[in-house]
Amino acid sequence: MSKIIHLDKKYIHSENVIFKEIEDELVIVPFSEGIGKIDEAVYSLNKIGHEIWNRLSGEYRLAEVIDQLAELYEGRREIIENDVILLLQDLIQRGFVLEKG
Repeated sequence: MSKIIHLDKKYIHSENVIFKEIEDELVIVPFSEGIGKIDEAVYSLNKIGHEIWNRLSGEYRLAEVIDQLAELYEGRREIIENDVILLLQDLIQRGFVLEKG
């Protein structure tokens, strides 16, 4: 079940993950997975996903993040908004990102 994403809310990285930039990707690994499941738990983001991740610092509302990305990539805001929301839903479902309380 997908969590409802609010454009007026701020989102932050979970404290239960570590992440590292490796070449052109960002690799995210949760602490909660056992060593035997590490290959299944590793999650990587491409350059654009990495840009989104960097902006999920709790500093900006999601609408502001989308505006920044639309300006950076000179894309249609509606398409970028949809893509950001889909990624954010996945990251939340995996426990990598939380709504800032």
